[in-house]
Amino acid sequence: MKALSVLEEKEIGGIMTSKISWEEHIQRMIARNKANATHGMTNTPEYAAWRDIKRRCYSPDFKQYHDYGGRGIIMCPTWVNSFQNFYRDMGARPIGCSIDRKDNEGNYTPNNCQWATKQQQAHNRRDSRFITYNGFTKTLTQWMKELNNPQIANRLHRGWTIERALSTPINKRNCYAA
Repeated sequence: MKALSVLEEKEIGGIMTSKISWEEHIQRMIARNKANATHGMTNTPEYAAWRDIKRRCYSPDFKQYHDYGGRGIIMCPTWVNSFQNFYRDMGARPIGCSIDRKDNEGNYTPNNCQWATKQQQAHNRRDSRFITYNGFTKTLTQWMKELNNPQIANRLHRGWTIERALSTPINKRNCYAA
């Protein structure tokens, strides 16, 4: 798949365009729209993310408000009324990513937000179970995948210690052998 970091050369209306970066393209779009006093990015995924963060945090009628603003989560004051500040801090959204808070109890701030894939976000949920083993902290699902051992969750549920559940090899004949 071709990287989308550069616009291709094309003939448009008899004028040959040159290769420019997406950042330069966005800057040109913004400059073109200065006369309208807008940023020119209203129909972009970055703007949609910014708008949805505001809705989650400040609109009680928004379906997810109770999970965000209803729990006291707010948006960085420099972002609330400035999409440009949000875009300056977060940059362009990578393909296949959406906005994610690193600390789910924290606010939407430049230090706590990142663009993340669905898989990354699946491991960063309030209900994820984090386990520290041998100095590394990962979700239960990540440990089961890394150790190729689907029995870990059941072992922990049955009262095994973390050390024992993660270090005991799979017993293929009796999955739950003590």
